[in-house]
Amino acid sequence: MQVLKFENPEFLHFLWGALLITAFFIWAVRYKLLLLSKFGNLEILAKLMRNYSAARRNLKMILLVFSYIFFVFALANPQIGTKLEEVKREGIDLIVALDVSESML
Repeated sequence: MQVLKFENPEFLHFLWGALLITAFFIWAVRYKLLLLSKFGNLEILAKLMRNYSAARRNLKMILLVFSYIFFVFALANPQIGTKLEEVKREGIDLIVALDVSESML
């Protein structure tokens, strides 16, 4: 069974920021529609702004929120493993020193 743990779980509290970012985007879209409706008829404005795409705007917002979430998970440093095992090594350390200076000729 694999265990998922985080080296810095305190950074997971920053995930609340994703909710704040999402709420801000929803507010910004509604506020923009309110301002556009004050500017003129929305149907006429939609014909004038042919290159505007609400789907692209929403996709950008979704990608930004997901990138923030993945950034927070990266900060928390997830670690997956089964268990730690201490390995005992046996042997000797060997050092070979070779003097190649002029005095040894």
